[in-house]
Amino acid sequence: MLARILPLLLAAALVAGCAGPKEPPSYPPRKPTAGTAKLPETPELNPKLPPAQYEDGAWSVHGVTSSGSAGRNDDAIAVRGFVAEIHPCADRAKGCKPAPHLLLTDREDLQGRRLLVGGDFDVERDGLVKGKTATLRGQMVRSDRNGHYFAPSGLLLLEPPAPPPEADAAP
Repeated sequence: MLARILPLLLAAALVAGCAGPKEPPSYPPRKPTAGTAKLPETPELNPKLPPAQYEDGAWSVHGVTSSGSAGRNDDAIAVRGFVAEIHPCADRAKGCKPAPHLLLTDREDLQGRRLLVGGDFDVERDGLVKGKTATLRGQMVRSDRNGHYFAPSGLLLLEPPAPPPEADAAP
């Protein structure tokens, strides 16, 4: 029975599908409105890069990361940039995970290439404020001896702070 009905169904489907081409619907013509387009300014696609090294000898983030050798031979260097992020240690007695660090960038909008900075820093003592420039001194390494920091492209490991001046002993 199914063998007799199936050919009839196929024939009906073919006849129903062969109605012929249809005329596309016609729409009334549209007239453009008068006016001018207001487009945003063209963005700067090649932003101006800071110098690799400033006149006072401090390196820029771009300069120190692209040089590949600056500060990597046990010499301390100074790096200047905008503080993009600060992650201080809330309680040094308990320890911090992740270790205290901050990120420097060359751009005032805090975007672009960033440099990881680790080591002993104090936000108040060192005057670190997000969005402001800072010049930090340290050595470029890939990781520290304790294993707290690791950055294959390089990280600035800060020099330990100078010991506080000892008060003169009064007799």
